[in-house]
Amino acid sequence: MIFKFPHMIWNQKNGFTIVEVVISSLIFVIAVAGIFASINLLRKPAEDTTDKINAAFVGKEILEGLRKQVDAASWQTGDLTVGTHALNTISVDGVTYTPSYTVSDDPDTSARKVTLSINWI
Repeated sequence: MIFKFPHMIWNQKNGFTIVEVVISSLIFVIAVAGIFASINLLRKPAEDTTDKINAAFVGKEILEGLRKQVDAASWQTGDLTVGTHALNTISVDGVTYTPSYTVSDDPDTSARKVTLSINWI
């Protein structure tokens, strides 16, 4: 007569095999690598956008400063005379912006046009 005890089952599996652990680890590593690769791809466009926004703020400050100078005397001498004007570099968050602007006469009216250019490194 053979006695079987219900709490003693000899073929029961009580854990993971090394193969299962290795395969699940590989799946996890591949998933995490994909997430990090996606984040890395999005970082450069975000930096470029930040630089463009900062350049727009720098340009706005320059144009506001020029707008305050508009009067009859500034058309003859000063920052609003016809020609190209280079400005000092401006550093924002470690990025160097080099602004310049060109003032030109409108041949049909007595107005002047300011064209602003900002380069950055």
